[in-house]
Amino acid sequence: MGGLRQNVLLALLLLAWFWAPNLDTPLDQRGAARQQPSVTTYLTDSRSQAYNEAGQLVEILAAERIAYRDADNISELSQPRYYAHDGDDRSWSLVAQRGTLRHATEILSLRQDILLTNDQSGGTLATRALTLNLRSKTATSMVPVTFTQANNQVTADGMRADLTTQVIHLEPNVESLYVPPGQ
Repeated sequence: MGGLRQNVLLALLLLAWFWAPNLDTPLDQRGAARQQPSVTTYLTDSRSQAYNEAGQLVEILAAERIAYRDADNISELSQPRYYAHDGDDRSWSLVAQRGTLRHATEILSLRQDILLTNDQSGGTLATRALTLNLRSKTATSMVPVTFTQANNQVTADGMRADLTTQVIHLEPNVESLYVPPGQ
């Protein structure tokens, strides 16, 4: 009976050693390394506007919810919306389900149900992952995309778009369906 009691006591000591939160053991350090940096700021229904030197609106970034982590200077966005304006009545609208904004590099990584729209032509580009460089106003996607305008549709395995020049490069494996007007 004493041997069983010693085994149970040893098992309890080992269990306590592995789960003790104040012990400075390699297992405790590994658990701390896996934890995400804590959120320092929450914003709801956020909207930020940027203007150029002449006072013209150049971009709007909005989100239903933003969680900012000061430790890594990153914001997680829910329902992000982005609008780019060039001052010549040309604009783009971008919506997604989720996004991550890296403040130091001004890179906005978007995920899930992304729709990039040229507001003048009405052409839309749909994809599931897109990276937007806010400094250069360029968007890239390395996953399948579908560009739709009127009844025409073009699909590709990736794309690059310059929101300032309004040029979109679809590549590779581009396929298109063209429907002539009036059909």
